[in-house]
Amino acid sequence: MSGIEAPPFAFVAGSTCLDFANTATRDEEAIVGESLARFEDLISWGVSAHILTPVDAERTRAAARERSQDACAALARAVALREEVFRTFAALAERRPVAPQGVAALDRAQRDAFAHRALVADGHCFRWEWDGGGTAFDGVLWRVAESAAELLAGGRLERVRRCAGEECTRLFLDTSRGGGRRWCEMRHCGNVAKVRRFRTRHGDR
Repeated sequence: MSGIEAPPFAFVAGSTCLDFANTATRDEEAIVGESLARFEDLISWGVSAHILTPVDAERTRAAARERSQDACAALARAVALREEVFRTFAALAERRPVAPQGVAALDRAQRDAFAHRALVADGHCFRWEWDGGGTAFDGVLWRVAESAAELLAGGRLERVRRCAGEECTRLFLDTSRGGGRRWCEMRHCGNVAKVRRFRTRHGDR
């Protein structure tokens, strides 16, 4: 698989943090395809994930052109968080011990994210808003950290899965009624497995 390009963004995990973890193509644990090579990719993912509005994304792009080093640093932080998310939830999916340093890193990320939230009154309703509006370079990172913390503490960890596809390392949250989902996408990994089973039984004719 080495040298292949990562596929377009896919939102099949049922969880923001797991979809973010899936932005890299892996061969076992090694990254062989990167979807977040540039800060622009991070912004595009944020728009696709409905974390950033198109207006906020455009403002962030404009700010990034003026502060390119800050934008690159934010991308590095986001990718580092992604890898901690992947390692932590892959271990949980495979019923392996979770590295304490990984949990500590996710805790630091969610603490930082929470520090940038403000409770805002809107008439008789209230909502959370994030500092920085459309120019917060870490805006996507904050939402991913929030999602990871909610999933870790939300009582659904037994439903975190790793795709059963032989060449797939995607993670997902199994929300099926019976808890028997095996594939990140049935139309891709599931169908590939069906074809392989058929060929094993009947020969490659």
